[in-house]
Amino acid sequence: METFTSKQIQKLAGVSHMQVSRWTELGIIEPFEDARGRGRVRRFSKENLVEAMICKQLASLHMETSVIWEVLNWLRAKLYPDEKPQFSALQALMLHPGKEPAYALLWWEGGSSKPYGRTLVAAKDIGKEILGWGAQLGIVLNLTSIIQEAEALASK
Repeated sequence: METFTSKQIQKLAGVSHMQVSRWTELGIIEPFEDARGRGRVRRFSKENLVEAMICKQLASLHMETSVIWEVLNWLRAKLYPDEKPQFSALQALMLHPGKEPAYALLWWEGGSSKPYGRTLVAAKDIGKEILGWGAQLGIVLNLTSIIQEAEALASK
């Protein structure tokens, strides 16, 4: 399995050292291999790269760290309900080539800092889901696009 250092994750995902360290320390991103002991380096998987890219998108929208943690844990639970939360979105969404793109939809009621609702949908269902939001604020994450971008970056 190909793994990456923190510096590689920073460069590939376009995030800072501080962001990767904080997300790791808070358990938002669980490294493939944590650094234990002097001189050891954390190793990250492709799935961790996807997580960092999702975190970056949510952070760019000024989401609180607790919300980012909640969204990633929700995605882990949706994609792998029977396993401990070790995220493997690359495998989950890329197992079926030709399958429609997958989107994560999050929406808030006015003034709330926590998502009111969230769902995973295929591209063909995104329109009717968004229409159901009414006047609520929402975010659409194109998970398939994020994963494909991570794959391309990781293969360079």
